[in-house]
Amino acid sequence: MAQITDILSTLDELLRPGDFDDLGPNGLQVPGTHEITTVVTGVSARRELHERAVELGAQLVLVHHGLFWKFHPTGLTPLLAERLRPLFKHDINLVGYHLPLDAHPEVGNNALLAHALGCVDREPFGDYKGRPIGSRGRFPEPLSPAELGARVAAATGREPLLLGNRATAISTIGIVSGSAADTLHEAGVEIDALVHSGTDEGERLEEALDPAPKLVVSTLGSKGGRWEAAEGRTGTWKAAELTGPRVNAYGAGDSFAAGLTYGLAACASVEEAVQLAARCGAAKLGGHGAHDRAARAVASWLSERGAAPVPEA
Repeated sequence: MAQITDILSTLDELLRPGDFDDLGPNGLQVPGTHEITTVVTGVSARRELHERAVELGAQLVLVHHGLFWKFHPTGLTPLLAERLRPLFKHDINLVGYHLPLDAHPEVGNNALLAHALGCVDREPFGDYKGRPIGSRGRFPEPLSPAELGARVAAATGREPLLLGNRATAISTIGIVSGSAADTLHEAGVEIDALVHSGTDEGERLEEALDPAPKLVVSTLGSKGGRWEAAEGRTGTWKAAELTGPRVNAYGAGDSFAAGLTYGLAACASVEEAVQLAARCGAAKLGGHGAHDRAARAVASWLSERGAAPVPEA
């Protein structure tokens, strides 16, 4: 048995949250019972995770993504209330560490992934507001993109999306798992398409990238978004209509980016690609689980274009 105060003290000493200008509070976000015997960990503070913690008799939920963010509206929304209810009802503590957990050179997300990929000569990489939050390293022998993809899949349990020249040997790598917009300046590479939130402080670019991306797509939530191509063409789009009530926004941005990538790869125009992306994001807002909903949105889009359906994975 441990006291919550001792656990927090140990975590603060290890992760040093005071060193970071983060996008939300680190440490204790929801107070509960003082005595801890069972801890549940997860990536994000979601209702399903909290309900599972109740089932397991946990007194502490430790996450990477907490409940409160600077870029979210203030006030208790219905979704936030649903996530808080199991914690309050069962006196469960919620503790979250965001950038400190990305940045730690030994137990941080980026450092552990670099180690799992077989990197050597690892060092901090990717400044965010004056603090490196990523990890950079090299491979003892150059890897093909396919070999790197296989290592990422083995380390994460997920198939990665590989973009770029698949014949290029990879000798070095930079890994930034969160708030990576500022690191694009440090990387100095030309980007075919940059997708970012125009309202999320952590994704805003304070300075223009050099070299400039060929396409910049800025999402604006319920207001749709705007895009700008390097040759000077610009455009906007309206948010796609929801087919039912809004259920869960988590993963909507990723679904948008996936839809845009698919549309551009399918040689659609930018106008068509952002419309597909908006439909994928809206599909995710309508329920839990991003893959099936986004895939159905893509299949519907292809059907309208008279193209072959997406094969089942």
